[in-house]
Amino acid sequence: MADKRPRKRAKIDTGIVEDGGDWSFIDNARELVESAAAEVATEPSLALSAVSVSVALSDDQSVAALNGQYRGKPKPTNVLSFPSGPGAGDGFIGDIVLAAETLQREAADEDI
Repeated sequence: MADKRPRKRAKIDTGIVEDGGDWSFIDNARELVESAAAEVATEPSLALSAVSVSVALSDDQSVAALNGQYRGKPKPTNVLSFPSGPGAGDGFIGDIVLAAETLQREAADEDI
């Protein structure tokens, strides 16, 4: 039987940066990121309180450079995430970088 109790909402502030790529294939990309963060905030197993995350809407070239620098894989990928480090502000959990071309290609491949 599904739990019918209302899910507690944490607060996830999203700092969204348009870093590159053509994001016009997604209507309202910024609103979609904020909606996804709000949904994550309802996940009880995460036990989140007030946190913030930075999301970069980027391109394959930039993501390939980051992937090469930090993971030794100089090729694009759909998403990279970086946890916050020492000196990060209170509640800052890290950065997420999305690659427009890879996401578009994967969506077409999966017909979604």
